[in-house]
Amino acid sequence: MMENIITIFLLSVMAPPTLLVSARDHQNAIDDAMRTLFDHPDPFCPGCGDFQSEEMDKELATLRVEFVKQQILKKLKLKEVPKVSLPRNKLPIPILTKGMYQGMLQKNYNEIDFQGDDDFFGKTNQVILFPEEFSRCDAKLRASTPYPAACFTFQLPKDIDVEDLAITDFWIYKEKDFLDGDPNVNQTLVYSEIVESSQFMGSPKISVIEKHVTEIEEGWIKLDILETARKWLELNSRRHVIQVMCKTCGYLWPWTPVSLKNERLPFLVINTENNRKKRRPKRNINCIPGLSECCREKLYISFVDIGWNEWIIQPRGYDAYFCRGSCSNAASLTLSGSAYNSVVRKLIRGGKKVELVPCCTATHLSPIQLIYMDNNETITQKTLPNMVVDACGCM
Repeated sequence: MMENIITIFLLSVMAPPTLLVSARDHQNAIDDAMRTLFDHPDPFCPGCGDFQSEEMDKELATLRVEFVKQQILKKLKLKEVPKVSLPRNKLPIPILTKGMYQGMLQKNYNEIDFQGDDDFFGKTNQVILFPEEFSRCDAKLRASTPYPAACFTFQLPKDIDVEDLAITDFWIYKEKDFLDGDPNVNQTLVYSEIVESSQFMGSPKISVIEKHVTEIEEGWIKLDILETARKWLELNSRRHVIQVMCKTCGYLWPWTPVSLKNERLPFLVINTENNRKKRRPKRNINCIPGLSECCREKLYISFVDIGWNEWIIQPRGYDAYFCRGSCSNAASLTLSGSAYNSVVRKLIRGGKKVELVPCCTATHLSPIQLIYMDNNETITQKTLPNMVVDACGCM
């Protein structure tokens, strides 16, 4: 019996997202499974209630974790867990260190409000792009200058609009040159966009983005290319080649001023912003030992434990919570902060019997932020709505 119920539940949470359009449906799907389990004891084991309760708790914990897993995949529009080929230890150091994204993860995610059924899916906050192609530039470019240079091709994602752009940074790792440290030399890196010309029109066009003077002999350098990225998106142009050339370096071609090693590959960081503010969450009652009325119970989802830490870079896990408890008396209704408050108070004042049969469910949910890597080795930060139970009530 229990196995059949679990199978039906798992099929329901894996259904298309159109079947789970409202935030409350997320919790209700689990609540229905809970009521089904508790309302259908095993008729062949009338004396094993305590054992059944322990087993049910374990099964329900498994169901809740599975539900969260399916919701994450749906909100990221993924049919399955990405097959990541780039090991975490091969990622550039600035990405692995918290300085790159900690500011966004430290932000209270509740600052972003989600309204309406269209907000089921995750919203992009940050994208980290690695070059699709990288080289020491083609023969035509090399013929035009003796200076060492490297070229990198990036494909901008389709789900980013120009009005959402907040930050666009281009990171490179500068290789050491024998003229570094010379007081008479200021190392100058020239960042340019390479625009392919029409057929039979000769060499590609070189459009300078910025000339950057640096005192860094070897290490990571960040360049703000926000205005350039805005122009790209305004023209609805997604594929671009960036050249980095060093006019003052002592080495000549085929040496390159930019590292081409995996853990030091250049990358683009694109941050977006959303100005919608949060709604104020309702008051919440957390579960404590001995409390049987409607309350919020702790549930921690560990991405390490479920084997998702290879593709989810941050966070390592999060507190999802869930609602449990009874809505059997008027006190639980009037203290829960639910939508039935005013109705119940009127019924009590009028001396009428309360015939409502509400259930303990989520009354307010908030988003989480994930930084993950997809099959294309693109690192994206998204905000997933309605993933944390903030408050519970009798509905």
